Amino acid sequence: FTGGVWFVPLDQIDESSLVPAFVGRTIGIRENPDISVVDNLVNAFGTQPVLLVLDNAEHITDAVADLAASLLARTAELSVLATSQAVLGIQSEVVFGVDPLTLPGNTSSIYDRFEDVDAIALFLDRTAAAGTTIDDWDDDAYAAAANIVAALDGMPLAIELAAARTRSMSLDEIADGLNDRFALLSRGPRDAPPRQRTLAGTMEWSVGLLEPDQRNALQRLSVCAGDFDTAAAAAITGVSHEKMRERLGIFVDRSLVRRTRDVAGAARFGMLETLRHYGIESLTDEELVDARNAHLAVYTLVADEGAGGICGPDQMTWLARIDAESANLAAALAWSLESEDLDHGMRLGRDLGRYWDWKGQLKEATEWLARLTDADTINHPGRVSVLAWRSFLAWEFGETETAQELANAASAAASITEDPVERGVALSTQALVARSKGDLATAEALCNEIIGLGDTFGDEWMAAWAASALGTIALAALDTVAAREHGYDTIARFESMGDRRGAGWGLTNLAQADFIDGDLDSALAHARHALAESSGTSDDRNVSWVLEILAEIAHAHHEYERATRLWGAARPLRESRGLTTSISHQDNPIDLEQSLRDQLGDVYDELFAAALADPQSVVDSELAHLTDRIESDSEGSSAGVS
Repeated sequence: FTGGVWFVPLDQIDESSLVPAFVGRTIGIRENPDISVVDNLVNAFGTQPVLLVLDNAEHITDAVADLAASLLARTAELSVLATSQAVLGIQSEVVFGVDPLTLPGNTSSIYDRFEDVDAIALFLDRTAAAGTTIDDWDDDAYAAAANIVAALDGMPLAIELAAARTRSMSLDEIADGLNDRFALLSRGPRDAPPRQRTLAGTMEWSVGLLEPDQRNALQRLSVCAGDFDTAAAAAITGVSHEKMRERLGIFVDRSLVRRTRDVAGAARFGMLETLRHYGIESLTDEELVDARNAHLAVYTLVADEGAGGICGPDQMTWLARIDAESANLAAALAWSLESEDLDHGMRLGRDLGRYWDWKGQLKEATEWLARLTDADTINHPGRVSVLAWRSFLAWEFGETETAQELANAASAAASITEDPVERGVALSTQALVARSKGDLATAEALCNEIIGLGDTFGDEWMAAWAASALGTIALAALDTVAAREHGYDTIARFESMGDRRGAGWGLTNLAQADFIDGDLDSALAHARHALAESSGTSDDRNVSWVLEILAEIAHAHHEYERATRLWGAARPLRESRGLTTSISHQDNPIDLEQSLRDQLGDVYDELFAAALADPQSVVDSELAHLTDRIESDSEGSSAGVS
């Protein structure tokens, strides 16, 4: 730029009409009363290449856009670089987004790569500038610094303010103090612009540029604990979908909200944690309660839709959606308890129970469900399902007596509601406990009653689950004829709903029945199809059981190395669910592990360890053998992979 580079700090003016004159004065052009300020600037820039930097244009965007457009149209060699939270929106504009500072990942010790993490590098540089020397950058110090910069969303100004506090505070004290970040980060340089002296000042500057209705919408969205979509934002802020889409576009343009995409490619939006804190603190108590109630209503509906969605043909899409909404669902649950809104809280607990179970989030589920049922909800109609889920989780953890107590409580609550579907839910955990105690006759009778209730009152999934449970009860009794009958019934019921996960349960029962009868070829075919269904729906619990059945089959075929790999791959999947026993070992007294050790010697440990470290490769190898769709020999029902 042989004609010069001119820097104009626009944060020093607030009046749009003064922009051209301020630019002229800043670059040293004398005023000419005979021509306009713009004409004077055009003449001053002349024909030499010139760069004009207009810094911090977000609060007077329209005026800056008009001036830039006029100058660029009349000055061929002029280039304008404008920094702003919002685009100018003129024809010749090329937008360059400023990427956030890179944040540390999960690496616990990377002393030799501090400079590769922008946020950490800035923090180190600013602590040094503050006169602070941290002598021992061990894992704990790195973790504290990483927590600080991550909590501050990698915002450069916030990191600089935090680094300045190292003069008087330890890293851990700073990290802990970020719960009240606006009070902590309130001592910037005296010679900095007012908006850059404190974190609160920066937030006020950015949000203050919005129109009042836009500002209120942004503040209400701060109750979202995670990313959100346009529909949720519209419901929380109380505006139409179209109006919300327009406002989100403004927020994105002003870098107040980030746009992402979900697994299906649909737009989602998120807010920096620091801005979220500011938004919450900006709301009055009444406004905050209203926003949180709206948020609770929105995500209660999401959970309700998801409870049905994960049981149908789009179950993987719905599981992914609930994954994406998990932070908001947890915030909704927390608010339902804090505000004692048990109607919404019980619905959330009921509808998220199956999701928690299927995702293996058993401890989290137990904590939430306990908090809901420990509240004063003795006669609440939603109590049945929540107690039943608590009972089921206790049963999964092997806490049979606790499961029995909770199942009894669920049945008592169901008798109060007189809802037949709720009664079926309560009976389901009674059946599981009865089976665990060896009372197979009671378990069978309860499951048959559940099927009757489900078929009569339209709960198809409950009836299909009970059919699957009948299959496992028959297997426990070594009644392989009944097990096959229930297995085919299970597959037919779940396939009619498009539920591949449930169909995998039926196939597993068929494989187990075949193995008990010594029909190894049929057992292998059913087990591999069960593996395809279960792995395709992320059903780690059933995958672990199927791998164990396949290991038993391989052992019976004297394929000891393959059996070892299958057995090893099952363990991490089983233990991730807190399971300790094998479904196959319930009915086969062979000590598989000892037998394999006897056959392979030291090779067993090598093969087992490799499978333990990479179970997915074992699953993939097994599925590579799957070539044909198995057809049921019972009433033409399919029993394979869709």
